[in-house]
Amino acid sequence: MDMSGSHRIPATRSSVWSALNDADVLRLCIPGCEVLERISDDEMSASVTSKIGPVKAKF
Repeated sequence: MDMSGSHRIPATRSSVWSALNDADVLRLCIPGCEVLERISDDEMSASVTSKIGPVKAKF
């Protein structure tokens, strides 16, 4: 995967970090995410459904 570019978020660094580590906030930001739960301090488990054309898959 090749990612490039940047985007400025009009918020403090600490509030962005808190949102990225909040399972409820993060779940709302991931398209097709049905479940996102914290397993430990550094691990989360997710269930995401994705549809591309006629093909639908759950990960």
